[in-house]
Amino acid sequence: MIQSVTLNFYLSDFQVSDKTKRLADVFASLKIPQKEFAFRLETDVSTVNQLLAGTRKIGPNVSNKICQKLGLNPTWWEAGEGEMYLPKKVAEEKPNQANDNEREMAEKLRITQEKLIQTQEQLILTQAELLEERKRQDIENKKKLDRLTNDPPISDKS
Repeated sequence: MIQSVTLNFYLSDFQVSDKTKRLADVFASLKIPQKEFAFRLETDVSTVNQLLAGTRKIGPNVSNKICQKLGLNPTWWEAGEGEMYLPKKVAEEKPNQANDNEREMAEKLRITQEKLIQTQEQLILTQAELLEERKRQDIENKKKLDRLTNDPPISDKS
């Protein structure tokens, strides 16, 4: 079924984008079912159908995802020049580098979150201390007020 779809791209009267043709070439070269192709692209089969049929535009984000997930040579993808796939070593290094960057960012985020939690805990302790001090002052003020209101009046007779 998909081979006939691929042939239709080249035989049809309407203009199909170069990227749509290249995507069909990639799909044909992989010799896998559309479901597996969709899984590799982390999308659904209907989206793959739309992309292969040319009814859905292949924008920059989709292009980047296709190149990254399938190990395509970006020069081939954009201009049709060079080899379709990156050499294995290059294709394997980029995901590892991305994973390293993700791990580094996750570690920085974890450290920042720990610092934020420590700061929040310190703030809570400071607020608790201030509340205790205010309670102590309120108690002292109440005692002073009680003494003033309970003291006998001062007479003018000396």
